[in-house]
Amino acid sequence: RYAPRPVSGAVVERTQLLRNLTKASLLKQLSTIRGPAGSGKTLLLGQWHGLCHDMDRPVAWLTLDRGDSDPGRFIAGLATAVAHAGLKDIAGRIAALRVEGGTCSIIELGHRLAAIFNSVGKTLIIILDQFEKADSEAIGALLGLILDHAVSIRLVIASRKHLTLPVAGHRARDQVFELLPADLNLTPAETHALFDGLPELYARRIHLETSGEAVALGFARRAME
Repeated sequence: RYAPRPVSGAVVERTQLLRNLTKASLLKQLSTIRGPAGSGKTLLLGQWHGLCHDMDRPVAWLTLDRGDSDPGRFIAGLATAVAHAGLKDIAGRIAALRVEGGTCSIIELGHRLAAIFNSVGKTLIIILDQFEKADSEAIGALLGLILDHAVSIRLVIASRKHLTLPVAGHRARDQVFELLPADLNLTPAETHALFDGLPELYARRIHLETSGEAVALGFARRAME
């Protein structure tokens, strides 16, 4: 829940996508990755999570479930994720908000969270995986307020569905980076790397037949094995 899942089987480093995410996280407040199940969203974020650690950038990882649609539970999970990122003092202050969650409005909680994040003193990356499971009007409003008022936060969200976050203003200010389903397709070079040892001619044929879609390539690899 607070770190990428261990990877098994063949893995291809998504060099260009990792580069794009890194560049976006330096310039934009919100990055979104949208694609169907098996399209490689979590795998990509797991690779990027490791890259952020190598660059000594604090990054909090939270894999969401349906219970996180409740703001109190979401705040508790966020606090633990921030603690895993090494910011235990900040995590304690976030956790304290959960106790007040029953009496505070979403607007007040959002402002308080933003104030806490602004006190970090460095840019904190927050990765929310499987966001579609917890996406709700309340969580969308809470995150929208954080984006509006926490200038040092970089929010990275992976979801199977369109987000309900109120981000029109952020798009207008060019503060949103998006990876769409087609962007997650493997390139011919990445397909060749996935089928290590296969002549490039055949790897290109497989790429042509599958359009580089991760699910189709996974089935093709298992069939060949």
